[in-house]
Amino acid sequence: MTEPLPFPTTSHPLTGGNRLAPLLDDADAAAIAAMLVALEPWRTLGYRGEVLTRYLMRGDPALHRFRILAADALLGILCVRYPWLRGPYIELVGIAPQARNSGLGSAILAWIEAQVRGQAGNLWACVSESNEAGRRFYAGRGFREVAPIDDLVTHGHAEILLRKRLPD
Repeated sequence: MTEPLPFPTTSHPLTGGNRLAPLLDDADAAAIAAMLVALEPWRTLGYRGEVLTRYLMRGDPALHRFRILAADALLGILCVRYPWLRGPYIELVGIAPQARNSGLGSAILAWIEAQVRGQAGNLWACVSESNEAGRRFYAGRGFREVAPIDDLVTHGHAEILLRKRLPD
């Protein structure tokens, strides 16, 4: 069995002065949760802030959580589960509207891939069936839709499991 990768415990630079930094405390988690519940797909799926806050702060050594920052401004969250089916699983990524379409999402995917280069065969994600922008984003970066999963998050909504094969 593969051991979890040593994801950095300090900030990691991305594009345009943005960076990833480990999620530190309840206040950060609550701020991120408040941002997400106002955005799609979380709003349509009926997420509640307190539930997301608990998810972000619960003990789980295989779930690596990072704030997405520009200077000191909070732009979003990245949660990556590793190990998971021969590679990391992007369990949650949420980016504030003002930071979308800036190359930030692509930089985050490149960073994840760099962390597992030569050690994982897959990169996984799920996207809500109704999230056309998310589906286009992942497809444009080499992900293929593997299967719909009905009622995974909310009754009456499907999530699409995505897979990107990584080079050896």
